[in-house]
Amino acid sequence: MSPSPEVFERDGLVLEVHRWGREVSVTWRGISDARDPSAFAGQVLRDLGNQPDVDSIELDFRKLEFMNSATLTPIMALIRTLDSKGVRAILRFDAMIDWQRINYNCMKAIARTLSSLRVEGQ
Repeated sequence: MSPSPEVFERDGLVLEVHRWGREVSVTWRGISDARDPSAFAGQVLRDLGNQPDVDSIELDFRKLEFMNSATLTPIMALIRTLDSKGVRAILRFDAMIDWQRINYNCMKAIARTLSSLRVEGQ
């Protein structure tokens, strides 16, 4: 883990950003049920995607209690940005949890078309 993560929090959603050199990991906690997730989560993800000194970004959803379908929009925007730059994206899900398994399967299908995207489920 990085010495101290950057922590972004709004309306029950917490994003912990850890940095190790050119690698970034974002641990998602709480609940992401905003109608417009691009206003908060999307902004954090856009900022990460626009950094020139990053080789990979991991999004770890395993500690997230719930994510609505609207949250996928800023996540997909980040994945497209990273793919266009050749930056690796790693998504981690707990596939034993029903709602996470649905998102895991969806992202796994998308990963077949993007060489820079890896999707993992435990």
